[in-house]
Amino acid sequence: MMTMMKKLLAVSITTALTLGMTACSSDDDTETVEVPVPAAPLEVSFERTYKATPDGAWFGLHDERNELNYQEYNDGRPMPNGAEPWVNSQYVLASTATETKIWYGAATSVYCYWPMVSMAMPMALMNYETERQACQLMAPTGQMPDAQAFVYDPATGENIHINDKTVKNGDQYWADMMDFHGKEIGIKNAVKAPEGTPEELIDPDGWLLDENGTLVLEDDQTRYPFSFRGNGESQGLVFVMGYLTTPDPDVVNQGESDKIGYNRLFVFNEEKMEYLGYSEFTYDTVRRFITVDHKDGSEGMYWFGGPDQSGGQAGVAKNQMLRWVGTPEEPLKGGSLGNGFDIVSDDTFLDYGVVGDVDMFQDADGDNRLIMSSWYNPTGNAAAKPYTSKMPDAGFTAENKASYNDFFRYDQYDPDTVGAHGSKLAAQAFYDGYLYFGSYHQGTSGAYNHLIKKHCVTVGFNDDGTPIEEGSLCDLKNSVQQQDELTIAKHDEFMMKTWRALSLFRIKTEDIVNGDIDDVELLYGNEQDWVFVDDGKDGYHFEMQPNLMGQKPLFGKEGFGHEGLVYAFTMTEHDGKLFLGTWNATAGLYDIFENGIEGYKHPDSHNKIALGDEVLNPNDIAAQIGKDTEKGIYDDMYAKFIADGMTEEEAHKQALVMSKLLNPIPTDGGMIGEERVVHNNPAYFLYKAVKEQNQADDLAGRGGWLAVFEDTKSPATIVDKYGFGNSCNNGIRNYSKVDGELYFGTTSYCNLGEEAGLEFYKYTGDNR
Repeated sequence: MMTMMKKLLAVSITTALTLGMTACSSDDDTETVEVPVPAAPLEVSFERTYKATPDGAWFGLHDERNELNYQEYNDGRPMPNGAEPWVNSQYVLASTATETKIWYGAATSVYCYWPMVSMAMPMALMNYETERQACQLMAPTGQMPDAQAFVYDPATGENIHINDKTVKNGDQYWADMMDFHGKEIGIKNAVKAPEGTPEELIDPDGWLLDENGTLVLEDDQTRYPFSFRGNGESQGLVFVMGYLTTPDPDVVNQGESDKIGYNRLFVFNEEKMEYLGYSEFTYDTVRRFITVDHKDGSEGMYWFGGPDQSGGQAGVAKNQMLRWVGTPEEPLKGGSLGNGFDIVSDDTFLDYGVVGDVDMFQDADGDNRLIMSSWYNPTGNAAAKPYTSKMPDAGFTAENKASYNDFFRYDQYDPDTVGAHGSKLAAQAFYDGYLYFGSYHQGTSGAYNHLIKKHCVTVGFNDDGTPIEEGSLCDLKNSVQQQDELTIAKHDEFMMKTWRALSLFRIKTEDIVNGDIDDVELLYGNEQDWVFVDDGKDGYHFEMQPNLMGQKPLFGKEGFGHEGLVYAFTMTEHDGKLFLGTWNATAGLYDIFENGIEGYKHPDSHNKIALGDEVLNPNDIAAQIGKDTEKGIYDDMYAKFIADGMTEEEAHKQALVMSKLLNPIPTDGGMIGEERVVHNNPAYFLYKAVKEQNQADDLAGRGGWLAVFEDTKSPATIVDKYGFGNSCNNGIRNYSKVDGELYFGTTSYCNLGEEAGLEFYKYTGDNR
C-alpha cells in the first residue's frame, strides 16, 4: 500500500465574482446580469485524504510490455524496470457511504473514450501519449483497463481493492465480475459460412446453414466487462451495481440484434467483508440508490433502472423503481422477481428517463415522498423532475406502488425543443426551504445528434450499400473529411450554437407537489439561446430566442460563464452551505490539442494505431500504402460490426466512415493523420471556445469547479476552479458523509504522472 499522501488545500477567492459577466458562445447577445456580491469572499479548506494507486505498468504507446494486474499493483507491487505507474482508476463514479466506510466503483480511462463518444472526436486522435495521459483505444489484446470496486476507510486511510484475495468468497466474486461471457445469458451467434462452403448451405446473408437449412449457432464467447455507476447499502449489506451492454439474448445474433443493458448487483456483508452473490437485471443503466427510514420504523432501500443509449443500447429498457425485500441472512431471495427485489413503481414512471439523483422530502401534510432528477427517455419525455405519491408508512411495495407526477421538464426551458430532448437533469439537493437542481449536457450526444437525426433521414440505400439521405443537415453530417475554411466554419457554428453548458434551477419545497414551471426559478442559465430553424431545400439558419420560462437568470450565465462545465455533478448541504461540484468536459482537450504541457511523450501520437495485435506506424509511408491500409481497416471494422450484430448495410456504412477516420496514413501523399482531422472536429471547436473564454486563467479552463451557496439570496461563490489544486482533476463527482464529515471524490483525466487518478478530499472548514 502506497504511503498516504496528504496536503492541506486552502482555496480562496480574493476578487469579487459577479457571475454572468462572461459571454458564452451559445448566448453571445444576452444582456449582462448584475448581481450582488458578498463583501467578504468565502474561503474554504480541504484536505486530501486519499489518492488512487496504480493498477498497471506503462512502458509506452502500444508497447506489448504494458501490463494490467489489478490485484498486485493495487497492493503495492513495484514497477518493472523501464515502466511508470499506470493509474486507470480515474472516476469515483459509483459510491455509497456506510457508518464508517465509502464503497465505490472506479471508472477507468474515461477521458480516453468520452471525447470520441460524446464530442465526435475522430478515433485517430484518441491514440496518443503525453506526460499525463495515454490513450490507445484500439489497443493490443489485454491492454484495455476494466472498472474496479473499492472500500475506503477515511478513519485509517486504508483503501481495499475488492478482489479474490481481499474478501471472503472472493474467488467467486472475481469470476462473476471479471469473467462474464455472453454465453452465460444465452447469447447465440450465427456462424459466417467459411470459404468453400456449398451454396446450398449458405443463407442469402452469408450465414452457415446445417443440412436441414437451419442456421448454425455457437455460444457467444465474448467477454463483456462491467462498469459501475450506482451503489447502495442497507442493514449491514452493501450493494454494488455492475452493468454492461450485450446483444439481445432473445434474438439470434446474426448482424441485426439490438443491444440491451445487462446488470449484476453484487452483494457484500461489510462486517465480515464477505461476498454473498448477485442478482440479475436488464436495465440499460442504473445510477442511483437511496436508503430511507419509513414512518413505521422500518428501513427501505430503493434504486432505479431505466433506458439509455449512451453505450450503444437500443434504449428500450423500462424505467422502474425497485426495492430490496430480502434479509441480511438471505439477501437474494424473495420478492416478486424472486431475487430479493420488488418493482414498486407503477406505469406512470415508464415515460420518464433513468434517475440521475434522488432525495426524500416531506410534503405539506407531513408525508414522505421521493423527488428525482431524470434523464430524457429515448421514446418518451424530455428530462424532468418527477416526484412520487405519498409514501405509505411501511414504504412502497409491490402491492402499493408509487405513482408519479412532475413540475418541470427541460423542454419547458430551452427554446430549441428538439435539441432539448438531448439534455439530462442531474444533481439536486435541498437547502433552506428550496430544492436546487442542475442539468447535464452530454456533448454531441445531446442537441447536436438529436438535431442531425431529425434533419438528415436515411430514405434508402445505393447499390454499393451507401445510404441515401435527405435533409438540411446531411451535408454537415458528412463533411468531417473536408478541411476547407467554409465547411469548418459552418460545422463550428452548428456545434457551438447547439452546445449547452449546465443550468441551475430551484423551487420552494412547499411548491413541489402540484407545482409547475411557473414555480421554478432560473439561477444560472441563458435568458436567450440559439434555436435551429430548418429552411428545407434552402438549408437552415439559427435564431436567438428567449428561454421558454421567460426569465432572466437570477445570478448568472450557464456553466458559470464556462462552456466546458456541462454537468451538475454532485450537490449537498453541509455546514450551513450548499456545495455544487461540476464536471469540465474540456480538461483533456488541452493535452490533445496543445501537445500536452511538456509535449507529446511518444512521437507517433495521433499517427499510430493498433488493430488487434498489429501496430501500424505510418510515418513517411507512401499514399498507395495508405489506401491499402484504409481498405484493411474497412475489412476489419466491417467484420467487427457484423459480429456485433449490425445489418450488412449499416456495417458497410459505419466501416466506410471509420476506415477514413481511423486511417492515419495519407491516401493522397499529403497531410499526416492529425492534420487531416483535427480542425473540422467538434471537440476542437469546444476547446477553442473555452480557451478564448479563459485566456486570462488557463488552468481554470481545464479544472473542475466547486461552487458554494452561503444563503438563498446571494449568488454562488466559485471557491475552486483548479480541481483542489490538482489540474488533472476535472470534476467533483460524488460526495459522501462519514461520521459527520464531508468527503468529495474526484474525477481525473490523467492516468500517468504523480497527479493521476481519482482522489478523496475532506472538508475542513471556512473563514466564516
